[in-house]
Amino acid sequence: MLRRAFLVAFLLVGVLAFADTQRLILKDGSYQIISKYEIKGDTVRYYSAERSQWEEIPNEMVDWDATKKYLAAHPTFEQQEAKEKAEEDAEAKQRAVDAKEAITPEVAPNLKLPAAGGIFVLDDFGNTPQLVALTQNNIQIDQHTGRNILMHTISPIISATETIEIPKAHAAVQVHVTRPIVYVNIDTDEDDNVTNRENGVARPNSDAYMYQFVKLGEKHSSRVLTSISTNLAGVESEKRTELRTIGSLTPGGVWIKIQPKQDLAPGEYAVVQILGPYKMNPYVWDFGVNPKAPQNQVAPPPAKNSAENTDSNPKRLKD
Repeated sequence: MLRRAFLVAFLLVGVLAFADTQRLILKDGSYQIISKYEIKGDTVRYYSAERSQWEEIPNEMVDWDATKKYLAAHPTFEQQEAKEKAEEDAEAKQRAVDAKEAITPEVAPNLKLPAAGGIFVLDDFGNTPQLVALTQNNIQIDQHTGRNILMHTISPIISATETIEIPKAHAAVQVHVTRPIVYVNIDTDEDDNVTNRENGVARPNSDAYMYQFVKLGEKHSSRVLTSISTNLAGVESEKRTELRTIGSLTPGGVWIKIQPKQDLAPGEYAVVQILGPYKMNPYVWDFGVNPKAPQNQVAPPPAKNSAENTDSNPKRLKD
């Protein structure tokens, strides 16, 4: 038994000794098993793996085409490791490029989203694509008691109507396209975002990853987002003009792309983050659709943008 183990160990050492060798193939069909070689003028000097010594033969005896073909098909451990390292380095470099592109994806020719994040709408003015930042706007609750309060939760009271409104009659941003695309990259509750993105559906009529386009109603110097009524029997009803919305992730999954499924008529709209029944982010991103409006202030290019000038950390509702 000991003798057999010794024999196996001896054979294994022999295999390993020749595993990292090469062949110098000669024109007569024979070959030399070598570990390395060098060409010096008309002479090939090689280290014989069989005899563990340096030897020489004339260069003209070597079949170089056959030798190179064999060496290419049978790389040494050192060559294989170098090849694998080069492949790993190339993959790491590509991952770095992909990660950078995921943060600032191109949304139109030579037009990229900023690395600082935020919410932007893709507009077109004078046949020129432009990125315009959407700012957050506080919504208010009008409980028809002569006062407005900041919304922390939508909780209808008995026999009452609450109107959820956005101050001012018009949004600061007026886009010129009828089917605007909105890009979202904000820091919210990551666990909730992951769950919603895995489920793929935020609302029954939407696959927009928690976000929804809403048509705003007119009301003097404000715009109505939604209204919630409760009758004497305690039955609640909510009225909001939601638009069917398509949501997807840009390559790399950093930005959410949201767009309506139909053209938008001229008027006022908002992007709303839906957190559950009767629950939404108290900050919305509003805009208007007006093809005749003047040009918006264009978002700065990524290289000049920074986290300090982009509000990428909106407040949101908590239970």
